[in-house]
Amino acid sequence: MAAEILPFDDSPEMRRRAAGFLAKRFSNQGAASEDVWLERMAHWWDANPSTEWHPARGWWIECDGAMSAFVGVIPTEYRLGAKPVAGLIGTSWVMDASCRADCIRMAMKFQRLGGDAVLIATTPSPEVRALLGKGGWTPNAAHERWIVPGWPLLRRFFLGAHSAHPPGCRFTTDLAAVSQIRTSEPADGVLSRARSLEILRWYVASPAREHHFAGWVDEKGVLSGYVIVASAMVRGGRAWEVVESGPEGFDGRDLAGLVARLLDGLPPRRWLVLNRLGNPLEPEWEGVRPVHRSSPERTLYFRTPSDMPVAVKTWQMTEGDLGL
Repeated sequence: MAAEILPFDDSPEMRRRAAGFLAKRFSNQGAASEDVWLERMAHWWDANPSTEWHPARGWWIECDGAMSAFVGVIPTEYRLGAKPVAGLIGTSWVMDASCRADCIRMAMKFQRLGGDAVLIATTPSPEVRALLGKGGWTPNAAHERWIVPGWPLLRRFFLGAHSAHPPGCRFTTDLAAVSQIRTSEPADGVLSRARSLEILRWYVASPAREHHFAGWVDEKGVLSGYVIVASAMVRGGRAWEVVESGPEGFDGRDLAGLVARLLDGLPPRRWLVLNRLGNPLEPEWEGVRPVHRSSPERTLYFRTPSDMPVAVKTWQMTEGDLGL
């Protein structure tokens, strides 16, 4: 007999049940405690500036009085050209072995939300990626990862000597100094994750991963360019990874200058990771001398409504639930 799949009706009690289940299921991976999972859920659904875009929070399965499967949903926001579009991120899809078949039905409930929303899923599992492909999901564009040494003297050589910055702007790592983000209207048919000061502050503040922000602001606090770096493990060593930069059309020399200034104020790590995503108007990492290049597996998948006229989708490493 098939198990009943229940909507996750958000409440303190249900959050505690889900947090306990997730902490137990991920315990062998050195994952977060129950308290940290509760912090993450508060971030997904209480602090999230996009919460009102959709009421869905996920589904779960109960077996013998205990939670045996869970998938969460995090609302987000996209832009199709200048038009706002709801987005939904699938997160923390885990199950006990006894209800594996039922979890496919649970995943289909998430997919059915895609009639009027962009769906996003991130997974390292080849099996799940194959299922997403059969379900009409599209992987993110192939990208190139550049790695340079992270120790200060070596980094300055391999990253290049950059002192460029936009005229009339100053360097800041304080998001409180930012009043707004300079943005340009995307072309028709271009689907991209929405950029706003509220979303930027929310992402950087995530309890799931260490993030650091740096940007160029003018005297009025307008942000002309920024980067977010995150803590990572690469090639057997600790690293800082640039996971987001913007806005579109930002000068590549200014971008490298931001990274250099930001890392000068952070504890040194073995590697610095730069990602070349292939987006339109993506800045070039001019003067960078990578010691290693690779093309990582594509683990971010998206699905758009059938009647949505998407010509191009841009993307960032911060899409999906990684870092949330």
